[in-house]
Amino acid sequence: MGESLKKKKKEIKKNVSGVHVMLENPKFARKQILSYAIDVLQVIQRYETLKNIKKEKDNVYNKLRDMFYDLKDIESKLVRSHVFPSLESLGLIEHKVEEQREIKPPSVVDFKESKEINENLTYDSEIERLKSELKDIDEKLKHL
Repeated sequence: MGESLKKKKKEIKKNVSGVHVMLENPKFARKQILSYAIDVLQVIQRYETLKNIKKEKDNVYNKLRDMFYDLKDIESKLVRSHVFPSLESLGLIEHKVEEQREIKPPSVVDFKESKEINENLTYDSEIERLKSELKDIDEKLKHL
């Protein structure tokens, strides 16, 4: 048995003829090839994840579309079975009357005068007061 294995190895070695190329920096070339292979694998992994995300997105859109059509069907069934009164007939919507406003020409106001005007204003709520204070601070920052 031992001799037959040796003969097979010799036969294999005799049959294999290799081409040898002299490279100046074989280690550098190998490292570059390995780094390119790693980059290619990372790109393939990203592609696979993007493909999976696209499939999930399509599934979600399909479910959303189905739900939308179901809601439309339910709504149409409700409308056919019940006649809903309009909001105007219930008196919930008031017609707006447009007020005519006089257009005043813009007046030039000094920064000092605007502070006095802002101090004299009364505010309906704390939120409005805080908003006006914030505007005043913004104006001060712009002038710095």
